[in-house]
Amino acid sequence: MAACFGASICFLVFLLHTYVLRPILGMIVSMSSKFQILSVFVVVFCLSVAGGVKAQDQSPQGDRNLLRFGIMALAPYGFQDNNGNWVGNLYEIADAIIAEGGFEGYSQVVPLKRLFQKDRLDCSIAGAVPFMEKNYARVASLGQELVFGIMPLKQVTLNAYEDLKELVIAVPLGVNVGLPFDEDERLKKIEVRDYSASMRMLERERVDAAAGVINSLLFSARIYDVDEDKFGEPLVFSSLPLNVYCERESITRGYWDQIDAAVEALKSKGEIDRIMKKYQ
Repeated sequence: MAACFGASICFLVFLLHTYVLRPILGMIVSMSSKFQILSVFVVVFCLSVAGGVKAQDQSPQGDRNLLRFGIMALAPYGFQDNNGNWVGNLYEIADAIIAEGGFEGYSQVVPLKRLFQKDRLDCSIAGAVPFMEKNYARVASLGQELVFGIMPLKQVTLNAYEDLKELVIAVPLGVNVGLPFDEDERLKKIEVRDYSASMRMLERERVDAAAGVINSLLFSARIYDVDEDKFGEPLVFSSLPLNVYCERESITRGYWDQIDAAVEALKSKGEIDRIMKKYQ
Protein backbone atom coordinates (compact mmCIF):
# COMPACT_ATOMS: atom_id res chain seq x y z
CA MET A 1 0.00 0.00 0.00
CA ALA A 2 2.78 2.45 1.01
CA ALA A 3 4.86 1.50 -2.09
CA CYS A 4 1.90 2.15 -4.43
CA PHE A 5 1.28 5.52 -2.81
CA GLY A 6 4.93 6.54 -3.19
CA ALA A 7 5.00 5.48 -6.87
CA SER A 8 1.81 7.44 -7.57
CA ILE A 9 3.24 10.63 -6.06
CA CYS A 10 6.40 10.20 -8.09
CA PHE A 11 4.40 9.73 -11.33
CA LEU A 12 2.32 12.86 -10.67
CA VAL A 13 5.43 14.95 -10.06
CA PHE A 14 6.92 13.60 -13.30
CA LEU A 15 3.80 14.62 -15.28
CA LEU A 16 3.85 18.09 -13.70
CA HIS A 17 7.51 18.48 -14.60
CA THR A 18 7.16 17.22 -18.20
CA TYR A 19 3.91 18.79 -19.35
CA VAL A 20 3.56 21.98 -17.27
CA LEU A 21 6.80 23.30 -15.80
CA ARG A 22 9.14 22.23 -18.60
CA PRO A 23 7.24 24.02 -21.45
CA ILE A 24 6.95 27.20 -19.39
CA LEU A 25 10.63 27.24 -18.57
CA GLY A 26 11.42 26.35 -22.17
CA MET A 27 9.79 29.58 -23.28
CA ILE A 28 11.97 31.53 -20.89
CA VAL A 29 15.33 29.86 -21.31
CA SER A 30 16.24 26.84 -23.37
CA MET A 31 17.78 24.18 -21.13
CA SER A 32 18.99 26.85 -18.74
CA SER A 33 20.53 26.17 -15.38
CA LYS A 34 17.07 26.71 -13.82
CA PHE A 35 15.67 23.76 -15.75
CA GLN A 36 18.60 21.56 -14.78
CA ILE A 37 18.04 22.42 -11.13
CA LEU A 38 14.34 21.54 -11.47
CA SER A 39 15.22 18.17 -13.02
CA VAL A 40 17.56 17.39 -10.16
CA PHE A 41 14.79 18.34 -7.70
CA VAL A 42 12.38 15.85 -9.30
CA VAL A 43 14.91 13.01 -9.12
CA VAL A 44 15.79 13.78 -5.48
CA PHE A 45 12.12 14.00 -4.50
CA CYS A 46 11.30 10.61 -6.04
CA LEU A 47 14.30 8.96 -4.40
CA SER A 48 13.27 10.43 -1.05
CA VAL A 49 9.75 9.01 -1.37
CA ALA A 50 11.08 5.59 -2.33
CA GLY A 51 13.54 5.69 0.56
CA GLY A 52 10.76 6.55 3.01
CA VAL A 53 8.69 3.59 1.80
CA LYS A 54 11.67 1.27 2.15
CA ALA A 55 12.30 2.52 5.70
CA GLN A 56 8.71 1.70 6.65
CA ASP A 57 9.03 -1.82 5.23
CA GLN A 58 12.14 -2.42 7.35
CA SER A 59 10.54 -1.45 10.67
CA PRO A 60 11.12 -3.74 13.70
CA GLN A 61 7.76 -5.42 13.07
CA GLY A 62 9.15 -6.69 9.77
CA ASP A 63 12.41 -8.03 11.23
CA ARG A 64 12.27 -11.83 11.20
CA ASN A 65 15.02 -12.12 13.80
CA LEU A 66 13.36 -9.93 16.44
CA LEU A 67 12.07 -11.77 19.54
CA ARG A 68 10.47 -9.82 22.40
CA PHE A 69 9.56 -11.67 25.61
CA GLY A 70 7.12 -10.35 28.18
CA ILE A 71 7.66 -11.79 31.66
CA MET A 72 5.01 -11.47 34.36
CA ALA A 73 5.99 -9.12 37.18
CA LEU A 74 5.84 -11.69 39.97
CA ALA A 75 8.61 -13.24 42.08
CA PRO A 76 10.31 -15.53 41.24
CA TYR A 77 9.44 -15.05 37.54
CA GLY A 78 10.55 -11.44 37.10
CA PHE A 79 11.30 -8.91 39.86
CA GLN A 80 13.87 -6.36 41.04
CA ASP A 81 16.57 -7.40 43.49
CA ASN A 82 17.92 -5.23 46.31
CA ASN A 83 20.19 -3.42 43.83
CA GLY A 84 17.33 -2.56 41.50
CA ASN A 85 18.35 -5.10 38.84
CA TRP A 86 15.75 -7.18 37.03
CA VAL A 87 16.13 -10.86 37.88
CA GLY A 88 13.95 -13.98 38.01
CA ASN A 89 13.85 -17.54 36.71
CA LEU A 90 11.60 -16.89 33.68
CA TYR A 91 13.36 -13.59 32.98
CA GLU A 92 16.74 -15.35 32.81
CA ILE A 93 15.36 -18.26 30.77
CA ALA A 94 13.85 -15.86 28.22
CA ASP A 95 17.22 -14.09 27.86
CA ALA A 96 18.90 -17.48 27.44
CA ILE A 97 16.46 -18.45 24.66
CA ILE A 98 17.16 -15.19 22.82
CA ALA A 99 20.93 -15.75 23.06
CA GLU A 100 20.85 -19.48 22.22
CA GLY A 101 18.59 -18.96 19.22
CA GLY A 102 20.70 -16.12 17.83
CA PHE A 103 17.81 -13.66 18.01
CA GLU A 104 17.86 -9.89 18.29
CA GLY A 105 15.49 -8.91 21.08
CA TYR A 106 14.92 -8.46 24.76
CA SER A 107 12.98 -9.60 27.82
CA GLN A 108 10.75 -7.14 29.63
CA VAL A 109 9.11 -7.57 33.03
CA VAL A 110 5.56 -6.22 32.80
CA PRO A 111 2.29 -6.32 34.74
CA LEU A 112 0.12 -9.31 33.82
CA LYS A 113 -2.43 -7.19 31.96
CA ARG A 114 0.35 -6.02 29.60
CA LEU A 115 1.93 -9.43 29.15
CA PHE A 116 0.83 -9.64 25.52
CA GLN A 117 0.75 -6.10 24.22
CA LYS A 118 0.05 -6.12 20.49
CA ASP A 119 2.99 -5.09 18.28
CA ARG A 120 5.28 -4.70 21.30
CA LEU A 121 5.69 -8.14 22.89
CA ASP A 122 5.57 -11.47 21.09
CA CYS A 123 6.06 -14.36 23.51
CA SER A 124 6.01 -15.27 27.18
CA ILE A 125 6.66 -18.20 29.51
CA ALA A 126 3.79 -19.53 31.61
CA GLY A 127 2.12 -22.61 33.02
CA ALA A 128 -0.33 -24.46 30.79
CA VAL A 129 -3.46 -23.05 32.42
CA PRO A 130 -6.65 -23.12 30.29
CA PHE A 131 -6.42 -19.37 29.54
CA MET A 132 -2.97 -19.69 27.95
CA GLU A 133 -3.84 -22.85 26.05
CA LYS A 134 -6.98 -21.26 24.62
CA ASN A 135 -5.65 -17.85 23.64
CA TYR A 136 -2.01 -18.36 22.65
CA ALA A 137 0.14 -20.76 20.64
CA ARG A 138 2.27 -23.23 22.60
CA VAL A 139 5.69 -23.09 20.94
CA ALA A 140 8.03 -25.02 23.26
CA SER A 141 8.07 -26.93 26.54
CA LEU A 142 10.71 -26.15 29.16
CA GLY A 143 10.54 -29.59 30.74
CA GLN A 144 9.51 -28.06 34.08
CA GLU A 145 6.24 -28.11 36.00
CA LEU A 146 4.37 -25.62 38.17
CA VAL A 147 2.21 -26.82 41.05
CA PHE A 148 -0.98 -24.75 41.35
CA GLY A 149 -3.11 -24.64 44.47
CA ILE A 150 -4.10 -22.87 47.69
CA MET A 151 -1.78 -22.07 50.59
CA PRO A 152 -3.78 -21.70 53.86
CA LEU A 153 -3.02 -20.45 57.35
CA LYS A 154 -1.66 -23.09 59.69
CA GLN A 155 -4.93 -23.41 61.57
CA VAL A 156 -6.91 -23.99 58.36
CA THR A 157 -7.25 -27.56 57.13
CA LEU A 158 -7.95 -28.12 53.43
CA ASN A 159 -8.90 -31.62 52.39
CA ALA A 160 -11.11 -30.89 49.38
CA TYR A 161 -12.14 -28.07 47.08
CA GLU A 162 -15.40 -27.51 48.97
CA ASP A 163 -13.38 -26.52 52.04
CA LEU A 164 -12.63 -23.22 50.28
CA LYS A 165 -16.19 -21.90 50.33
CA GLU A 166 -15.95 -20.30 53.80
CA LEU A 167 -12.49 -18.77 53.29
CA VAL A 168 -11.23 -15.38 52.18
CA ILE A 169 -8.56 -16.04 49.52
CA ALA A 170 -5.93 -13.64 48.16
CA VAL A 171 -5.40 -13.88 44.39
CA PRO A 172 -2.78 -11.77 42.53
CA LEU A 173 -4.30 -9.62 39.80
CA GLY A 174 -4.41 -11.55 36.52
CA VAL A 175 -3.20 -14.87 37.95
CA ASN A 176 -5.01 -17.98 36.70
CA VAL A 177 -4.90 -21.04 38.92
CA GLY A 178 -7.20 -23.35 36.98
CA LEU A 179 -10.82 -24.37 36.70
CA PRO A 180 -13.21 -24.37 38.44
CA PHE A 181 -11.45 -21.93 40.82
CA ASP A 182 -10.83 -19.15 38.28
CA GLU A 183 -14.55 -18.89 37.39
CA ASP A 184 -16.11 -19.86 40.72
CA GLU A 185 -18.12 -16.83 41.85
CA ARG A 186 -19.19 -18.53 45.08
CA LEU A 187 -15.74 -18.10 46.57
CA LYS A 188 -14.59 -14.99 48.44
CA LYS A 189 -11.55 -13.77 46.50
CA ILE A 190 -9.54 -10.61 47.12
CA GLU A 191 -7.37 -9.27 44.29
CA VAL A 192 -3.87 -8.24 45.39
CA ARG A 193 -0.86 -6.77 43.59
CA ASP A 194 1.43 -9.82 43.64
CA TYR A 195 2.52 -12.92 45.56
CA SER A 196 4.37 -10.90 48.18
CA ALA A 197 1.16 -9.01 49.01
CA SER A 198 -0.67 -12.34 49.27
CA MET A 199 1.85 -13.72 51.74
CA ARG A 200 1.97 -10.55 53.85
CA MET A 201 -1.82 -10.56 54.14
CA LEU A 202 -1.72 -14.23 55.04
CA GLU A 203 0.95 -13.64 57.72
CA ARG A 204 -1.17 -10.88 59.25
CA GLU A 205 -4.26 -13.10 59.02
CA ARG A 206 -6.14 -10.60 56.89
CA VAL A 207 -6.98 -13.52 54.59
CA ASP A 208 -7.36 -17.25 55.25
CA ALA A 209 -5.45 -18.49 52.23
CA ALA A 210 -3.52 -17.48 49.09
CA ALA A 211 -3.92 -18.86 45.57
CA GLY A 212 -1.18 -19.41 43.02
CA VAL A 213 1.87 -21.52 42.30
CA ILE A 214 2.88 -23.10 45.61
CA ASN A 215 6.67 -22.80 45.18
CA SER A 216 6.29 -19.20 44.00
CA LEU A 217 4.25 -18.32 47.08
CA LEU A 218 6.92 -19.83 49.35
CA PHE A 219 9.74 -18.10 47.46
CA SER A 220 8.01 -14.74 47.88
CA ALA A 221 7.59 -15.42 51.59
CA ARG A 222 11.33 -16.08 51.95
CA ILE A 223 12.66 -13.06 50.03
CA TYR A 224 10.23 -10.67 51.77
CA ASP A 225 10.89 -12.09 55.28
CA VAL A 226 7.42 -13.49 55.82
CA ASP A 227 7.20 -16.10 58.60
CA GLU A 228 6.61 -19.47 56.88
CA ASP A 229 5.59 -21.06 60.19
CA LYS A 230 2.23 -19.31 59.78
CA PHE A 231 1.31 -21.50 56.79
CA GLY A 232 -0.40 -24.87 56.70
CA GLU A 233 -0.50 -27.70 54.17
CA PRO A 234 -1.50 -26.57 50.67
CA LEU A 235 -4.44 -27.88 48.69
CA VAL A 236 -2.98 -28.84 45.30
CA PHE A 237 -5.14 -28.35 42.21
CA SER A 238 -2.80 -29.48 39.46
CA SER A 239 0.77 -29.78 38.23
CA LEU A 240 1.11 -28.17 34.80
CA PRO A 241 4.02 -27.92 32.34
CA LEU A 242 5.88 -24.67 31.89
CA ASN A 243 5.81 -23.58 28.24
CA VAL A 244 6.80 -20.82 25.84
CA TYR A 245 3.66 -19.21 24.40
CA CYS A 246 3.46 -16.74 21.52
CA GLU A 247 0.79 -14.59 19.93
CA ARG A 248 -0.86 -16.61 17.15
CA GLU A 249 -0.38 -13.73 14.70
CA SER A 250 3.02 -12.76 16.09
CA ILE A 251 5.89 -11.65 13.85
CA THR A 252 7.75 -14.64 15.34
CA ARG A 253 5.42 -17.16 13.69
CA GLY A 254 7.90 -17.84 10.90
CA TYR A 255 10.55 -19.14 13.30
CA TRP A 256 8.74 -20.91 16.10
CA ASP A 257 10.83 -23.99 15.22
CA GLN A 258 13.94 -21.91 15.93
CA ILE A 259 12.58 -21.02 19.39
CA ASP A 260 11.82 -24.68 20.10
CA ALA A 261 15.32 -25.71 19.00
CA ALA A 262 16.86 -23.09 21.32
CA VAL A 263 14.81 -24.41 24.26
CA GLU A 264 15.83 -28.01 23.52
CA ALA A 265 19.51 -26.98 23.38
CA LEU A 266 19.23 -25.21 26.75
CA LYS A 267 17.53 -28.25 28.27
CA SER A 268 20.27 -30.60 27.02
CA LYS A 269 22.93 -28.33 28.55
CA GLY A 270 21.12 -28.33 31.90
CA GLU A 271 20.80 -24.55 31.74
CA ILE A 272 17.05 -24.43 32.39
CA ASP A 273 17.40 -26.76 35.40
CA ARG A 274 20.21 -24.58 36.77
CA ILE A 275 18.17 -21.37 36.51
CA MET A 276 15.05 -22.91 38.03
CA LYS A 277 16.99 -24.31 41.02
CA LYS A 278 18.56 -20.91 41.58
CA TYR A 279 15.13 -19.51 42.51
CA GLN A 280 13.76 -22.36 44.62
